[in-house]
Amino acid sequence: MAFAALVAVSLRRGHRQERPSAMVVRTDPNATVENRGRGIYEQFDAGKKTFSLKFGKSLTYPDGRTRLSDGVEIEQPDKAGRRVLITAREAMLLNPPDKGLLHADVEGGVKLDTSDGITVSSDRASYDAKEGITRVPGPVKFARGRMNGSGVGATYDRTREVLWILDQAIIDVAPDPKGGGGAMHVTSKAAGLAREEHYLKFIGAPRFEGEGRVMSADEATAYLTPDNERVTKMELRGNAHITGTGAGPQSMQARDIDLVYGEDGRTLQAARLIEGASVQLPGASAASGRRVTGKTMDIALAPDGQTVTSLTSNEGVEVILPAEGEMPARRIRSATLVATGAAGAGLQNFVFSGNVEFHESRAARGTLAAIERTARSQRLDVQTKPGFGDIDRAEFHGNVHFTNGADTAADAPLAVYSVKDDRLDLSPSATGDPGTGPHVSDGRINVDARTIQMGLTNQKLLAETKVRSLMQNENRGGAATAAGAAGRP
Repeated sequence: MAFAALVAVSLRRGHRQERPSAMVVRTDPNATVENRGRGIYEQFDAGKKTFSLKFGKSLTYPDGRTRLSDGVEIEQPDKAGRRVLITAREAMLLNPPDKGLLHADVEGGVKLDTSDGITVSSDRASYDAKEGITRVPGPVKFARGRMNGSGVGATYDRTREVLWILDQAIIDVAPDPKGGGGAMHVTSKAAGLAREEHYLKFIGAPRFEGEGRVMSADEATAYLTPDNERVTKMELRGNAHITGTGAGPQSMQARDIDLVYGEDGRTLQAARLIEGASVQLPGASAASGRRVTGKTMDIALAPDGQTVTSLTSNEGVEVILPAEGEMPARRIRSATLVATGAAGAGLQNFVFSGNVEFHESRAARGTLAAIERTARSQRLDVQTKPGFGDIDRAEFHGNVHFTNGADTAADAPLAVYSVKDDRLDLSPSATGDPGTGPHVSDGRINVDARTIQMGLTNQKLLAETKVRSLMQNENRGGAATAAGAAGRP
């Protein structure tokens, strides 16, 4: 009876079937552990955070690899309290996050940020803790302050705090908002920024365009201020070449060139040219630039960065002054050159020393006679109009030998060429310069005296003190004979 009653009660209440439990569908069936909630891991050493990891969800595989997704942030403290932050859509770790960060491959909107303002963006990147290096394959963009650029491939060395763009580097520097200048466009095969050591390195035919100049070389290094904001010095190495406009040097070329800048990081204050040095300085017109060459050269500029106030050169010095108007073309060669001038005027005083050779020439045209003159001496002092203008005066010192045309020659210890007066003054030297004479010969007369004044175009001579002259006539046999001699006390 009890059993029948129990059955009856059960039938009246109906049969209640249990519902099957909901099946959990895994994102990846190969994963052993799946965490669908947001997570954060932090690691500390001696009370200091060594890294922090944030993510949306994670999948852990049997070999220990862990895939993080739905937004990943990897933060690593840097030197002196700074930090590096890497963000991406997802990441693959070689080990579970709680075992530390050994290696991570990140992808999807990857961005690397440093606390002092460097930003690197790409599609993919990888970080290796043992190397301390983040590697970025493929196209990359970067920025810091006024500087931004792009390239292909990059590395960031966390230990040395060095960023390298490995190929096709393009960098643009925006104008300084305080002064409006300083814009620059740079291309190079590779470019590196060492923020701890404060320099920029460019490898593979870098080219710089800005501030009215174009610079190129095989390699270049720009040294920066401690805040990495301004350039203090630039080193161009291998086939260095600079062109520019304005009142300053218009062209500089050498194997290597060092440039020193003012406090604003833009105004050129000095240049050193090493091996095969050449500089072009502006003249009165675009076609009259002055060219100076030598083995090495040092140039100093006034605070305006345009006016050259000092130029020295050694070994194989040559100065080319092109013809302009009625002025002849001039060339001066020597072993050394020292040129100086005031900040408001530019170069005006030039001292050429060692086996000096002077040459000036002009072809005849219209009423202008042809000019062909040469001079040799131990030293030559030249005075020009301000800013390396036309020559006013040239003083030849020591064993002077001067020729004017095919027939006229002069010798003296000291010869002063007054360009304005078209005159050459020959005299002994008050400072002990060696040499014979004064003596002048023009094929018709030989003149010796203590001082001789010679007109270069009109060929007039004025000799004073202990004058001796010898006239020369050609007889029928063609031999020269003495015609007479005269002297004036």
